[in-house]
Amino acid sequence: MRLCLAMAFQNEAQWLRLHLPALALPADWGLVGLDGGSEDDSRLVFEMHGGVVHERPFDWHFARHMNALIMACEAEGYDALLRLDPDELVYPDVFTAVAQMLVMCECVALPRYGFVRDRRHYNPRWHPDWQVRAFRLGVGLRYDGAVHEQLNYADGYRLGYLPDDPRLHIYHYGWILPLQARREREARYAALVGGNADPAAHLADGYPHYVPFMGGQPLDPEEVGALAPVA
Repeated sequence: MRLCLAMAFQNEAQWLRLHLPALALPADWGLVGLDGGSEDDSRLVFEMHGGVVHERPFDWHFARHMNALIMACEAEGYDALLRLDPDELVYPDVFTAVAQMLVMCECVALPRYGFVRDRRHYNPRWHPDWQVRAFRLGVGLRYDGAVHEQLNYADGYRLGYLPDDPRLHIYHYGWILPLQARREREARYAALVGGNADPAAHLADGYPHYVPFMGGQPLDPEEVGALAPVA
């Protein structure tokens, strides 16, 4: 089974510079990207790490864009993929565990830590925040939904879950952006789905309910500083 790491990006050069080296992608895995129209050097950074890049202008419909990423991986001849966002990391153990589970299942859910404000605190209200991110290609799996896209794995596909082990998690750092940037992003999402939710209602700057993360991380926060780069 030929597997690849798949990633959609647009103006994410700083995240890619930070996270691609830390992923330690196995030699037998491919790397496929979908560039939504970057104005920075995201494509160059991705290709420098061995990635193949397809292009499609991002039209603010996340499912259509992720389905284009699936088709890019299929066009490159892969049998299955693991999808990550540029602001996410995994341990190398994940690649082995996903490959083993995809022999038995069409799709695999991974637990995810959602770090908030810095790389040292995560939100336990979200945990384990299961994400169906690994799946076989060529079996009809596609995404639905303009925002917060969901894979249509419910229709008879076998779904496996990786153990709730810190080394088998996705580590998501997108919420460590400055408060105003988080509010603006949530406001865009709300507008896309026609909602009237106040993005500030659940984005208070204080975090008494966040829990210090005591384990190791795929990338040492002391090496890069507490805050990830903002493109």
